[in-house]
Parts: sequence; structure tokens; C-alpha cells
Amino acid sequence: MSTDGETSTHRLPDGRILAFREFGDPDGDPIFHAHGVPSSRLEGALLDDAARRRGFRVISTDRPGIDRSTYLPGRRLLDYPRDISSLADALGLARFGVMGGSGGGAHTAVCAYAIPERLTVNVTICPFTSFAEFPAPEALLSGAEAVTWRMGRISPVLVFAMCGSMALAVRALGKRYEKWAATAASNAEGPDGEVARSHPEKMAMMGRVTAEAFAQGGRGVAVDTMIQYSDWGFRLADLRGRIHLFHGTEDTLVPFEFGRFIADRAPHCELHALEGWGHFITLKSPDLVFETARREWTGGAL
Repeated sequence: MSTDGETSTHRLPDGRILAFREFGDPDGDPIFHAHGVPSSRLEGALLDDAARRRGFRVISTDRPGIDRSTYLPGRRLLDYPRDISSLADALGLARFGVMGGSGGGAHTAVCAYAIPERLTVNVTICPFTSFAEFPAPEALLSGAEAVTWRMGRISPVLVFAMCGSMALAVRALGKRYEKWAATAASNAEGPDGEVARSHPEKMAMMGRVTAEAFAQGGRGVAVDTMIQYSDWGFRLADLRGRIHLFHGTEDTLVPFEFGRFIADRAPHCELHALEGWGHFITLKSPDLVFETARREWTGGAL
């Protein structure tokens, strides 16, 4: 274990480096955070204040190939619970919570299959579903997600090339990328556009968070992207652990139907359908998910 400023690293059993940063209450109850796509461990900063208010210690990791974490060829969703379990052991944590949204949502959800005995709470937010079970997912995808899905179906090489080009663009734009990302989000229509315009400081931070994802180039982001459309490696009915799944009914980035599909099949999944909400749930109200996590942790008491 080593620390460089506010970022720490852990050497995994296979020799890879896992980078992480902590937010919230340093003496609080531990919960691992899985970032979105493209994003990085710095996404945890958006949760810092709410985590402190509710007494949670947020441990936010970079997934393989993202910023400071070693790239892992052939990575699968089930590598995530193995990596954070190794880190938890190094931190002396026998039990812990998990949370993650968007591209991090499936990584959190599969923990209910792989390590349910270690989990105190599982908060999964607007996740992609297992495309091996969901019928015709391409019919619900739109915009950039639909394009990326089709590219991946033709050849993963196209997704790697696209993410490589994005990495070059981010580097070329430098600080201007952060401003562009914030402006693009603020110009979105619907409930997510309203959230972005209401929280300009958070959107500016998201630009910085996203830029970190491309520190090693585009291949880590490419794998993160393709995993979103993957077979999870088991059936959703095999998710043994309890899951609190939040999804906005007006989510135009990850369709609400994906979350509902998981909730309908996972035996211990409680769906929190947020009527009229979009994709930016933790940007709009991080306290909402931490309040639920606290109730679960304490058996219903706040």
C-alpha cells in the first residue's frame, strides 16, 4: 500500500496496481464506489459532503486502465468484486458496502452474486443490464450509446479506435475540455439538463473527473464501454445478495427498462423508481441514496 498525496495505491495478488482515493467521513462506515464511463476515482468527490453527513467513508477506485490503475486485458465484470475484496483485506475491512451508477452500476450489482457475504449494503444506480438476457437491447439505446453498441457488434477494434481518438481530443483540449463537458451537459434537454443547470459547480467538476479517465489513453475506457453491453457471466436470478436499485423513469442515457429488468429477476432487489427523474441521480440528490444506505446498514433506523 502506498500513498501519493490524496491518492493511494494497492498491489493486487496478480501484481497489478489499483488506485483509489477516499472521501466522506474518514471514521465512517466503509462503502466502495464504482465510477461511471468515462470517469475515474475522482467522481467520489461529488459524494463527499453527503457521505460526511450520513457517516460514510467512500473508497473510490480507478478500474483497470483508468488513470493510475493497471490495465487488464480481457477484463470482465466479475474482476471488480475480486479487486475491491483484495483492497478491503489490505484496509482491514471484513465487511463493507458498495455503490455505483451508470457504467459503474453493473459492477456494483454483480457484487450481490460474487461477494454477498461481505456486503453490508448494495446501492446500484441506473445500471446497464445483462445483455445476454435482455431481449433486443438495441431497440432502447439512443444517441452515442446506440452508435457505440453497433460499433462493438461490428468489431471491438472500432470501439478502441473511437476511445483512442477521444483520449487524443481530451489531451489536445486540456482545460478547455472541462468547460466543454460542463457546457454540453447544461445544454441537455429534460430532467438531466435541469440538474446540470442547477449545479454548475458539479458539472465543472465532472469535466475534470472525466478527463482523468484518459490518462493512459483510450483502451481502459474502451473496455469499460464494452463491458456495459456484456454477458455478466451468470443469470440475474443468481444475484443472492440484497440490492437497492435506483433508476429514473425519464433516464435517456441508460433506459429505465434495464433497471426494472434486473429488479424483476434478482430475488432480493428493491427497485426505487424515481418518477420524472433522469440519469443524474447522485448529482441531483446524493443524500437520497446515502439515506437508504444508512437505513439498510442500521436495520431501518437513521
